[in-house]
Parts: sequence; C-alpha cells; structure tokens
Amino acid sequence: NSFPDTTEIDHVDDEDEEVSRWEQEQIRKGSAAMQATPAPSQTNQQQNIAVNSSTTVPNNVPPSVAMPALPPTQPTISIDSFKLKMKQKLDAAKEVLQTHQREMDRTTTYFEESKSNVVTLEQRSADACNRFTFFQDLRQFTNDLIECINEKIITIQDCEQTLRSLLKEKAARVVSRRINDVKDEDDEYLGKSVTVQSGVDEYGRDLKLFASNAKQKRKEDRIARQKRRHLNRKGNPLQGCNEGLSTDDELADSDQTRYTMEIDKLHQKADQIFEDVIDDFYDIKKIMKQFEKWKISLPETYKDAYIPLCLPKLFSPFVRLLEEYPTVSADRKPTQEICSAAVKRMKRCMDDEMYIPLYHKKTFAKFPDALLFANRQLWHSIKLYSNVFRWYGIISTNVLEEIAIDGLLNRYIVLGMRNSSNYQECVKQCSEVVKNLPSGLLQEGSLVQLAVFSRFLVSLADNLNNQTRDSKEVAANTNRQLVAQIKELLKVIKEEGEISKISMHS
Repeated sequence: NSFPDTTEIDHVDDEDEEVSRWEQEQIRKGSAAMQATPAPSQTNQQQNIAVNSSTTVPNNVPPSVAMPALPPTQPTISIDSFKLKMKQKLDAAKEVLQTHQREMDRTTTYFEESKSNVVTLEQRSADACNRFTFFQDLRQFTNDLIECINEKIITIQDCEQTLRSLLKEKAARVVSRRINDVKDEDDEYLGKSVTVQSGVDEYGRDLKLFASNAKQKRKEDRIARQKRRHLNRKGNPLQGCNEGLSTDDELADSDQTRYTMEIDKLHQKADQIFEDVIDDFYDIKKIMKQFEKWKISLPETYKDAYIPLCLPKLFSPFVRLLEEYPTVSADRKPTQEICSAAVKRMKRCMDDEMYIPLYHKKTFAKFPDALLFANRQLWHSIKLYSNVFRWYGIISTNVLEEIAIDGLLNRYIVLGMRNSSNYQECVKQCSEVVKNLPSGLLQEGSLVQLAVFSRFLVSLADNLNNQTRDSKEVAANTNRQLVAQIKELLKVIKEEGEISKISMHS
C-alpha cells in the first residue's frame, strides 16, 4: 500500500494533456475539412496519403488508448484564394441569372406576340365572318336577280322586236316618201308624165288614174309639210331659215296616229313586265347600288370576279326598257354594232336619197319653184354632211372623210353649187361646210380631199370679182365682202396658197 511516486504521476498527467490537445486538433481539422469543397477523388487520396505520412503519433501514447479514424488533413486556404473562389461563384451565378433573364425576356416577347396574334386572328375571324355573310347575301341576291331576268327576258325581247319592227317600218315609209317626193318634183320640172300601164288592179281601180291621183295627193301633202316647216322656222329661229335643213320625217296623219298608238301599247306592256317584282330586282339604281357596295368594300374581289365585264350584259334587259339610252363606251361591242349600222345607213342615204338636180336656165325660168327645189336639195346634202361629221371621234376618221368629203362634198355639194348662179347663197353654203368640218382634221395641215372644194372657192371668188366690175357700188361692196369671207375660209382649211390665185384675178 505504498503511494506512487509524485514524479511518475506528473509525467502521466503531462501525457494525458498532450493526447487531449492532439485529439482536439484533429477534431478541429476534421470539422474544417467537412466545410471545405471536396476535391477530386485522386487528389483526396494523395492528400490523405500525405496527411497520414506527415501525421505523427506521440511515442508516449499508451497502446491501450484507442485511436479514432482521423480525417484527411486539408491544405490551408488563404483569404485571397477564398475571395477569388467566391467571386468566381458569384460571376457564374450572375451568368446563369442573365441566361435565365434572357430566356424570360424571349418568353415574355413570345407571350406578347401570341396575345397580339390572338387579337389579330379574332379580328380576322370577324372580318372573314362578315365577308362570308356579305358574299352569301350577294350570291342569293344575284341568283334571284338572274332568275327574275330569265323569266322576264322573253317578254322584253318580244317588246323590243315589235318596237324595232315598227320603227324600221316607219323609217322605210319616210325614206320611200322622200324618194317619191324628190322624183315627183323632178319629173314635174322635167316635164315627165306618169308612166303606168293601162288597166285595172285587183280592186278594179284604173292603174293610171290611181297613180296620177296618188301623185297629186303626195304633192298636196308635200306642200302642206313645207308650209308647216316654214311656220316652225319662223317661230323658232334656232332651227335656221334654210329649206332643207329642217327635219323632214313626217308621215301621213293616219300612219303617224297608228304608229303612235302601237308604240304607246308597247310602252304600257313594258311597264307591266315587272309589276310582280319588288324594286330591288327592278329598279336599276338599286341593283347598281349592290354592286357599287361590293366595289367600294372589296375592290380586289370585285376586279377578280370580272364584274365590270359582266354588268353590261346584266343591265342590258333593263336598259332596253328605257326610252332614253345612257351614254355607252366606244369600245363596247353594242356600240361598235351601232357605229357599223350608222355607216351603212349613211352610205345608203348618200346613194339612194341624195339627188342634186342640174337644170337648164330655161327650166328655172319656166318653173320658178325648180330653183327652190334645187336649193333645198343642196341644203339637204349639206345637212347630211354635217350629221356625218357628228360621229367624229367615234367612227373611224378615214370612213367619215370618205363619206362626207369624197362622197357628199365633192360629188354632190360642190356640183350643186357650181350649177347655181346665186353666188351669195353659195358663199353661205361654203361657210356651213367649213363650219361643220372638225378642227381635228386640220391639225396637221390641209387635207388632200379638200382640193376640189378649195379650187371651187377660188373660182367662186373669181366670179364675184368679175361680177363686181359690172355692178353698182352697193353690190360691188357686197361682193368684196363675200370675197373676203372666201379668203378666210381658205385660211381655215389651211389653203393659204390658193389666196394668191384669187389676188391675181382681182
């Protein structure tokens, strides 16, 4: 029971205290290692080897003390390296944040575009719905309109054909009456008698007596019409005062009454065609309004559907029922047909109705009315000449020049004026010829076709100058004024060179 040595006890205490410090140091290092970022496995193994190799266990630790598993020793991290690593992590986090922000911006943009597309598609859907409704209504209207026209077109064509036949018959009667009137007057002044074979017709009438009575009746009607026209010209100065310029399309009262009644019946029948149809399918203005609405609201589809080419045919049945036809374009087929018919009618009138009598002076002395007849026929030719040039700009210029200048002016009018001894009346007629000559024909200079007319003007001026020498002062002054008018006419038709020829004979 002896007590241990004090020195030995102190030595043991010192060893326990050293072991305790070692253990705490190892625990602190282990804790620091757990908080640090793990390194690659290979590096950890090398560091563990290094730590294990550098770690020394105190020699004086008794074997009985159990040694715990020591964590690997981590290298010492400086403040600068730690701040650098933290900065790198912060930069990486910022980059990731920016990436996410850009992705969010793109997503937001896509979202806004999608919202805008949704609104646009909704609007387009509404527009498409409205267009569909519009075209469905228009389709229904067009189908009903075409069905209505198909039902009424037969009646319209029948009325049109009947009216055309009546007008054609009336025109033929007027032309026939004019030709007979001219022939009757010409036969009277030439002393020709009625050339009809003796006998009776199917009604038992004497043919020669009947023809003579018919001719006398035509004369009485002709004189009555001339008196009425003369009174009308006095009451209306705008119609002019020259016999032959006034309209001569009158018929006998019985014929005129019959045509008037027939035409009135047709108009009444035409007015009743659409009695059972509402205005939307009859009133041409309301029908046009439907297509105008289409043209204004959807012009591209209106053009793609070739509606401008279809409307003339669609409106044709309604236009036929109008008493006054609207203005049509010159390039339309119906207008071209009208122009072709007008040209044929002009040529037929020139060949069949134009007649300039060339009587001897004895005839004029024997029949004073023969001079009036010749003058009336001359003015009638000038009237047709004027009417032909009213088609200037519509019918081909070459065709008009052929009919008006080559045909009427050179063949009839100039010939009739050469046979006239009334020089003052001739100057008046020449002025009318030049006045009705379209200015567009003379834009590039004189016309070759007017050479005959210009030579006649020179000869007319010569006749007036010759007459001036033997006339009194008053008549001489009048003739000088007429010669001055002729010079002005030559200037208008671009024939200034002919004026010098007049001066040579003055």
